[in-house]
Amino acid sequence: MPTPVSFPSDLFPGPPSVHVVLPDGWAPVVVPGTVLAAGRLPGEDEPAGPVPTVEVRVETGEPGLDVAAPLAELRGSVAQRPGGVASDPFRASLGDLELVGTDLSWVEDGLGTVLQVHLLHVLPALVPGGPTRLVRLTGTCGGPRVREEYDALREVLSTATVTPWAAS
Repeated sequence: MPTPVSFPSDLFPGPPSVHVVLPDGWAPVVVPGTVLAAGRLPGEDEPAGPVPTVEVRVETGEPGLDVAAPLAELRGSVAQRPGGVASDPFRASLGDLELVGTDLSWVEDGLGTVLQVHLLHVLPALVPGGPTRLVRLTGTCGGPRVREEYDALREVLSTATVTPWAAS
């Protein structure tokens, strides 16, 4: 007998919704592989270079996925970069969600220090054996104003809300 399956459903849930409040001077941008991205608009008299960005990715994972493996992957990748350093993992709360975070930094030729803040959360499967959703929030900044920009990134990330998909 045929078995119907559908998307979205409890077995194949839709992605969560994500909401971020952008301050004045920021705008949405399209970045492949993200569900949401935004960046600070460069000032008129600002030298050319990178502007701070916030990106949100949602990945489908296997049952039982937790943040340990993606966190280890981030920490391993920064160790391969010149001057790469990863902070100790920390906990962050966004509304009802508890996330695990880490700050990464490295040095890029012609740019100087690059800083990233990563916040990770796994949304559990809705049914036994169903997929999980790994939500990655990443803020990136670099250049001469890196410390100021880093504070702005953390502020933007603190406005994020993530609402899991729910069956109707």
